[in-house]
Amino acid sequence: MCPSLRSARDLFRNAYVAWPARRILWSRLLQHLWGDVGGAFPVTLARYGARILLQRRSWNQRPCPGHNRISRRPEWDRDRPGLYFGPIRFRRRNNLFATRNQGEDFDLNRFAIDLNADMGESPGQLADGTDAELMRCITSANIACGAHAGDLLTMEQTVELARQNKVAIGAHPSYPDRAGFGRRVISLTTDELQASIVEQLNMLRGVANRLNARVTHVKPHGALYHSCNNGGEIARAVARAVLAVDANMLLVGQAGFPCLNVYRQMGLRIASEAFADRKYEADGTLRGRSLPGAMLDSLEEAASQAAEIATRKRVMTSSGTALAIDAATICIHSDTKGAAQIACAVRERLIRSHVRLQAL
Repeated sequence: MCPSLRSARDLFRNAYVAWPARRILWSRLLQHLWGDVGGAFPVTLARYGARILLQRRSWNQRPCPGHNRISRRPEWDRDRPGLYFGPIRFRRRNNLFATRNQGEDFDLNRFAIDLNADMGESPGQLADGTDAELMRCITSANIACGAHAGDLLTMEQTVELARQNKVAIGAHPSYPDRAGFGRRVISLTTDELQASIVEQLNMLRGVANRLNARVTHVKPHGALYHSCNNGGEIARAVARAVLAVDANMLLVGQAGFPCLNVYRQMGLRIASEAFADRKYEADGTLRGRSLPGAMLDSLEEAASQAAEIATRKRVMTSSGTALAIDAATICIHSDTKGAAQIACAVRERLIRSHVRLQAL
C-alpha cells in the first residue's frame, strides 16, 4: 500500500461521528488533504443533500462547569494543543426539484444559480454555429418570438438546440419593433400590448409543442423589460398576458426593482435577474449602451462580476461602489461581442467558485 493511502486509512480509523449521525472527516484528515484551509467551508453529504459547515477553532483548555471540552476530545488528540475543525451548523438545503405552487418564487441560494442568454435573434448566428456554441454553456434560453427578431424557422431551430443541450426554454417577447430591435418604446394601449405579448407567447408555445418541448419562463426584451421595472401598467399588462397563456410560467425581472413585487402580487412565480456583461450604475440601473464601459466584453470582467453576484450578492458599479443584488439568474446577451466565449468563461468561474448551475 502506498504511503498516502496508508495515511488516509489510518486517519479514517479516527473519523469522528457527530450528531446528526453522519460521518465527517476529522481535522487531521482535512489538514492532510487540504492543509490549513482557514475560515469556514461546506462539506457536502450525500444523504438528503445535507451540508455541515465546519470552521477552524481552537480547543478550550479551561473546561466550563457545564461540559468538559478537553475530556470530549478523542484520546489520541487530548494532549495535542492547537486547532480543529468543528461542525458549527447543520441545515438541509431546499429541494429545488420539489413541485412549486402557483405564486411561489424560484429562489436559489448562493450555492446554485441559473445562467441564461437571449437566443434566436440572428439567423446568421444560428447558421454559423455561434448560437449552438453559446447554448452549450448556459442553462436557460430566452427565445425571440418574432416581434423584435426571429421567425417560425429560427424559433424551431433554437428550441431544437435547447432540447439537444437540455436547456430550459423561455419566451422573449418585446414591443413590436423589428426596425429598432425592440429597443424603442412603442406607443400602445395596455390592451394592445397584452394582446401582442399573448400572440408572441402562443407562437413560441406552438413551436415547442410540435417538438415535444415546454416553455418554462418569460423574460421581456429590451425597452419592454426596462418599461416594466417601475411596476406600473406596462408590468401589469405583461403579467396579465403571462397569466392568460400559462400561469405556471416564471416571469423574469431585474433584481431590486418594483416589477418583481407586482408580478408576485398578481400570482406569478418570479425569478430576479442580474447581468454578467453589463455595467451597473449606483442606483441599480444598467449603464446606458451609448456610454463608455457599458458592455463588459472582457472574459475576466464578466466572469468576475458573475462570481460576485452568485457568491457575494453584489456588483461593483461604474462609480466604484458596491451594490447589493440578490439574483436567481444571470444573463449574457447573445449580441455581445464574443458572447459564447464570455458564457463559457462565466460558467467555468462559477463552477470554480463552487456554484451549482441550475436551470429555471
